[in-house]
Amino acid sequence: MTAGLSRSVPSLLVPTQPGVMVLPSAMVCEVQAGSGILSVPGTRAWVLGYVMWRDMPVSVVSYDRLVGGTCTVADIRKLVILYPLPGRPRHDFFAFATHAEPRTSFIDSGFEPESGPQGLPRQHIAAFLKMPQGLGIIPDFQALKSAFYGRDSRNKEPTENWIAGIADPLSR
Repeated sequence: MTAGLSRSVPSLLVPTQPGVMVLPSAMVCEVQAGSGILSVPGTRAWVLGYVMWRDMPVSVVSYDRLVGGTCTVADIRKLVILYPLPGRPRHDFFAFATHAEPRTSFIDSGFEPESGPQGLPRQHIAAFLKMPQGLGIIPDFQALKSAFYGRDSRNKEPTENWIAGIADPLSR
């Protein structure tokens, strides 16, 4: 994945339990305090609830839980609010919760691919990188889109929609 990079990509490094999630800065709207998360009963364990952001409800997701770790709302220090994934409505923002302050960095061809730890669920991970900050994890955004919005990537049939309805808890 990194072999073809001819320039540096501005990125946000988001601490998670298994390593540092690497997000392209162009996907990130804002980083804010991790308070004010309102829970929504009956959701998947990795959906922590929602927060109000710029007068809009935004779903909060734990990447730690998606990749087999743990996360409690009490541990959350920051929320990384991201732009909607491709093909989603313009107002369909979502947030990743993190237990520590994210940092900016540049990712380039100098970072070596890594095989990653054994036993770590990989269905939401596109790649691993060897980084000075530790294990770099590049999320698989197509798999995340399938998990979030209920599209089975194999047959494109709707399954369950886990975060689109979270932003409007009264619709559940």
